[in-house]
Amino acid sequence: MMNTARTGGLADPEGNQKEPLVSFKDVGLSLGGRPILEKISLDVQPGEFLCIVGASGCGKTTLLRLVAGLFKPNSGSVSVAGNQVKAPSRSVAMVFQDYTNALLPWRDCTGNVSLALEGLGIPPAERAVRVSDLLAKVGLAGHESKFPGQLSGGMQQRLQIARCLAQNPSILLMDEPFGALDALTRRSLQDELLRLVHDTGVTVLFVTHDLEEAIYLGNRVVALKSYPGRIAAMHKVDLPKQRNHIETPDLPAFRSLRHELYSFFADDHR
Repeated sequence: MMNTARTGGLADPEGNQKEPLVSFKDVGLSLGGRPILEKISLDVQPGEFLCIVGASGCGKTTLLRLVAGLFKPNSGSVSVAGNQVKAPSRSVAMVFQDYTNALLPWRDCTGNVSLALEGLGIPPAERAVRVSDLLAKVGLAGHESKFPGQLSGGMQQRLQIARCLAQNPSILLMDEPFGALDALTRRSLQDELLRLVHDTGVTVLFVTHDLEEAIYLGNRVVALKSYPGRIAAMHKVDLPKQRNHIETPDLPAFRSLRHELYSFFADDHR
């Protein structure tokens, strides 16, 4: 069986517990009189890649919206860097699954990424270099003048990620960002994301229905049960940092965790 629910945490090489970047303390949330989340307690450490899985309606996206300051809990608290979340912050960026509506169709790639820099008050003279660098990081060099409608789905999602990174966030919230893409594009973007996370050190909270995606990307996987949403189990992902889609799924640790996750959700639906 999987580990029982706990807040979890990471330690430095000397064994000292690090201060969490994101902290849920006994969080409860109801919308329209319906309980959505119940007694959520969870710490996310700086630099962690936390994947959240669960059935539709279990509150996965709601957890992200609480961190983003879009919802406020009815009970308990959500804090970022020790400060209670009360409103949206530039230190937190969110990547949506629906990239077609997240991008501005009347702005080209440069203009879409520049939007975040404009909001930060970056002078026009500084924007060009930063935009060019960000587009190159996500594999869109040479596409600066193309509009979203001229890009493939994978390229549009890369553009949305570049715009989020332009904020220089400490936390990246990702709500099933690859769910609408074909399998080959999804795998390519998963590898791109791992590289970007390694390069930037950003902390990621990643929602997905794909259990194998959660194992491949995450440092930890949190499983939610539904009605109301609550943490049922979480597991540390014991895989090398360097991962690839050929060898990693064949590792014993990957196969073992995949079996545990699938068994967990199969039992939950009986």
